[in-house]
Amino acid sequence: MSYYVEHGKFPAERYEYPRKSRNLIAVIVWNIILCLPLVRYIISVIVSGSITSFLIAGTIALVGKFFDQ
Repeated sequence: MSYYVEHGKFPAERYEYPRKSRNLIAVIVWNIILCLPLVRYIISVIVSGSITSFLIAGTIALVGKFFDQ
């Protein structure tokens, strides 16, 4: 730790690994899979036109907005 304090870097070599496109594809697939239930719920609320459903969806959106900070 004293070497880092004196010189501002660690004495070991730095390795950079090549990027893999499979990681990006996996992230995109998981985002789609996890967002589908939310999108389905939003579409069902819009299609139903029920005031109760709109109020519940609005409450969920507001709670998410306030707790996002």
